[in-house]
Amino acid sequence: MTPKQIPMKSIYPITRMAPRIIHSLGLITKIGFILTFVIFNALAADKYSPRELAEIFVDAAYDTNLPEGHGRRLKKWDRPINIVAMGASAKQYSQSIKRLVDQIASASGHEISFRLGGSGNFILAFSDDTLKDALGPLLPLFSMTYANKSDVKTQTKNLFTNFPKCEGRSAVHGDSIRFSIFLLKNGMSTLETNACLSISIIKQVGLINITSKNVKHFIYKDSNGLLFTELGEKMIKLLYAKELHPGIEKSVAFKKVERMILDGEY
Repeated sequence: MTPKQIPMKSIYPITRMAPRIIHSLGLITKIGFILTFVIFNALAADKYSPRELAEIFVDAAYDTNLPEGHGRRLKKWDRPINIVAMGASAKQYSQSIKRLVDQIASASGHEISFRLGGSGNFILAFSDDTLKDALGPLLPLFSMTYANKSDVKTQTKNLFTNFPKCEGRSAVHGDSIRFSIFLLKNGMSTLETNACLSISIIKQVGLINITSKNVKHFIYKDSNGLLFTELGEKMIKLLYAKELHPGIEKSVAFKKVERMILDGEY
């Protein structure tokens, strides 16, 4: 089936919401650089004070570099997350994806599913160097995540010629994430691919500011690949706590998180 023949409704059945999506999150992952900071031992959550844990949380959940103040408000899903993997390497990495998704689902208590192909609102697209595999059927969805539509042609042209190893974007309605797409380059090493997958999933569910400075708190290597640390799972649990609604300001979230931990709720 050629990209032109793939019906868009089979990939993302609520594309009609696009006009109401008012801004986006661009999440480019410099995976080679970040990998140098991933450690082999999972950090335990109990070595940190409640205040330190609150600081780790807001550092990961807020990105003050985002335009128009979007990074000062919490972003998270308020609907079920249906993760779909597609492309040449999807089947090869399906078990790695499932392990990560199971961790996120267990920690967050949020409804998250994973499948190979089909419909979804969180797409992991494995592509070749030219991006034709992904941007054929997915170009309208990827374009949808750009707030400034005049940038779409330039941005997608740049991706065709200068594709990073993985890049993700999320479309956000208000402060609720409604759609995510993450592009991964075929032909990366197993470690690079697993790093892209783990970082993409944790970013796209709402911990948007995972960087080389804090990645050690969230992801670690084991003999089977990369997993989320105990501390990372705690941060995901906090992110989806009912007390933290989409849009909550950073300073307010900090106080709430510290109090929840002090009270032994999380």
